[in-house]
Amino acid sequence: MQQPGIIQALTPEIEERIRNNPLLNIDTFIIPSPYISDPSARKDPDHSYVWIDEGEILGYLLCYSSADGKEFLIYKLVTSPYGRGRGIGTEFLVHLAGMIPPESEVYLYVWEKQHETVEFFRNKGFDPKDSIVYRNMVYHRLSAKREAVLEKVGGEQKRAPAADEIGRTRHDARKTLRSLTAMVNALAPENAGRIIEDINRETTTLVNMLNMYRDSMAMAHEVNLQDLILERLVPYVETSKEKVELAINLSASKPVVLGHWLNIGRALVNLASNALDAMAETDRPSRLTISLEDSGESDVLLRIRDNGIGIPEELLLPGEDGKPLFIGRSTKGTGKGEGIGTAQIWSTFGSERLNIASRMGEGTEWSICFERSALGLTKRFSSLQRRFHELQGLHEEIEITEKSPRTDIITAIWQVRKREIFLYELLERFSRHHNIRDLYRTVLAYFQGSLSEKEFESQVSEWKGEHPALNAWLSVTARRVCRRHEQLASQVDLAAFRGALFKSYGQSLEKVIIFTLNPATSEFLATDRKLAEHLDFVPYLGPDKDRMLRGEFVGDVNIDSNPIYLGVWSVNSQDDLLDKLRLLRDGVRTILDYGIHPEKKLSLYQTTYVRHSRDVDSDALTTFGEFSQMDDEEILARFARDADDEMQGFLAALD
Repeated sequence: MQQPGIIQALTPEIEERIRNNPLLNIDTFIIPSPYISDPSARKDPDHSYVWIDEGEILGYLLCYSSADGKEFLIYKLVTSPYGRGRGIGTEFLVHLAGMIPPESEVYLYVWEKQHETVEFFRNKGFDPKDSIVYRNMVYHRLSAKREAVLEKVGGEQKRAPAADEIGRTRHDARKTLRSLTAMVNALAPENAGRIIEDINRETTTLVNMLNMYRDSMAMAHEVNLQDLILERLVPYVETSKEKVELAINLSASKPVVLGHWLNIGRALVNLASNALDAMAETDRPSRLTISLEDSGESDVLLRIRDNGIGIPEELLLPGEDGKPLFIGRSTKGTGKGEGIGTAQIWSTFGSERLNIASRMGEGTEWSICFERSALGLTKRFSSLQRRFHELQGLHEEIEITEKSPRTDIITAIWQVRKREIFLYELLERFSRHHNIRDLYRTVLAYFQGSLSEKEFESQVSEWKGEHPALNAWLSVTARRVCRRHEQLASQVDLAAFRGALFKSYGQSLEKVIIFTLNPATSEFLATDRKLAEHLDFVPYLGPDKDRMLRGEFVGDVNIDSNPIYLGVWSVNSQDDLLDKLRLLRDGVRTILDYGIHPEKKLSLYQTTYVRHSRDVDSDALTTFGEFSQMDDEEILARFARDADDEMQGFLAALD
């Protein structure tokens, strides 16, 4: 799990660098919560660390220890926006556990509504102990013995290296591909509609399965087992080359449980695959029974029973690791399996929820007990709810005045941009019933003063989203973004902070950020590409779009190899071509003034309307520094080319 980078001691000098680094101070809520219950605890420099990658601080852990050196409090654990998803938090835990004395305890406090954080630490061996009320909010104390952390996290690292995970993904992908092949072979006029739906579903599952290797899915979410059985398990069995009598009994009153949709789906397909193989090795007709029923008030019981060859009694016995001996090894003939399927099943459900009964010559039954969900929330909604509370309920804004230091102002800009990016995600939740570009135009008009707060709130209240709470969250978030911008603009000259205003959009690591720039004024407006078009910003930046530039970027603009794209709307003549190249050069110089590195890659957009035989060369590559230094003759020679002529007749007709 270790990523490129190095863990070093957190020295006073580095702490000062952290205090002056806006990227490490933008979070309005520190994870875990900084709270100390032990008056004797003191800051422990020997067990506080920083993560440095190529000279950049991407995270730090600040630890306090008790007077007797037996308890260690994780006071702060912070990761830069550009270090998230790299396993830095986990590496800090491993390093801390490896350095503290045997039998010592590590603990921390987490706000009760931070479900993802609680889940993260519980997966690392931490158990909830008690709760306290701090600043009128409830916090859970999570603690773990040093040995438990090393065993849990170290075990995870040993069990799930990249090669093993690729092997498991490859194993499951083969099953899905076999199912897709069977569906294609079964395609006929009378079943085309159903088969095509099944193919689309399996294709989506395959894509999600491959994406899972890339993405983290640490937070448990709601899974409807009945839907999962009907959407994943039944089509898989029905398209099997073996003739199977399938009996289904879905009698659970509330089949919604907590788990991971993709993990559970993979495990159930593995169970079905193993059952089909076991039944294929007998001479009798194959029969597979799937039942889903209530088990008490809080549990749901899933049973999958086949009448295959069964599992030898001696392989059902537990091994040294507590698992039945057949787990992780194939019970099929030579060359017919790798045992990966049973290992994935066991990993997904674990010994506490699994019961396996089998008799040679009669068949096997897997019983899986699930905890029924009481949340009533989807994963997405739960995540949005948590983040809304973090950004709103726990917000502690830095007070900005005319005398505020530059670092505080930049931190405030990054904080408000973080809330604005959250606003983009809220807007997406209304896309089922609205064109979200129309909704964003309403938000933009409010931000730019063309729409009053009362008018804005009235419109937002009428939007139809996935949950009624989203309207209130969006309204509150937009108001606080707007008021914070107004407060900043009233206290400081934001023209001197356009670099921070521009770079702060890079917190949205996976979104494509589009912007429209007026080089004459150095002003720009930007947002998520899904929410707007470049032209939406033109009325707020100046009267003439042909004197502006359109652009886009993804992620951290300080990564020089990730290009920023720039382009113009039209080229009408040879003189206009040179004029537009000059405009691009002006824009490049403006963005360099924002603090972009001269080595930053620059790419050029295809021109939207070309009414001339020559055009800007969108295939030419350069850097911001190089392009900014070129004279007219060089820029025309290197960045102009013959125009593509496919659209010339159409554009001439438009004129």
